[in-house]
Amino acid sequence: MAKASNAEMKRFTRECVYEAFFQLLESTEYEKITLSAIAARAGVSRNAVYRNFESKDMILRIYVKEFAEAVTAELSRKNIASDEQYVTFLFTRLCDFRKSAKKLVQLHMEAMLLEAFLSMRDHFAVKTDYRDYYENCRIGAFFFIYLTWLENGCRESPEELCALVLQIVKKTF
Repeated sequence: MAKASNAEMKRFTRECVYEAFFQLLESTEYEKITLSAIAARAGVSRNAVYRNFESKDMILRIYVKEFAEAVTAELSRKNIASDEQYVTFLFTRLCDFRKSAKKLVQLHMEAMLLEAFLSMRDHFAVKTDYRDYYENCRIGAFFFIYLTWLENGCRESPEELCALVLQIVKKTF
């Protein structure tokens, strides 16, 4: 049997920690959760948790960052030819992330979600003299539409959200 590499072990440990942390958040107040409790629930040593994360906030921050990096990498590999494909893809991936995002909103940590959107800045880019304004407008629109969708119980499908966003953009600008 092949031995797992350090990178594989680190990834596995992180996944166990993320899952354990979100399980604990279902039944325990955020402030009362300790890294030791996370380690016990994850079935890993306290040292393994401390080697990977400085704090509970860091666990969440890295989790969100890794999600954004995965979406960005996937976007880079895809051949997206239209705004409709792009918006639908983003909302599909954000839909997959909704349970975690709802928890962040409950914890008043929306800033971590915004950081994820900002980290995908290059995929919001348009060629214009005022690129930064356009990027921020698009990022802000996606971010607040996502928050509204979460608050409204995630009723619309990614395709419905795409149609809504494109309709809003036509009417607004």
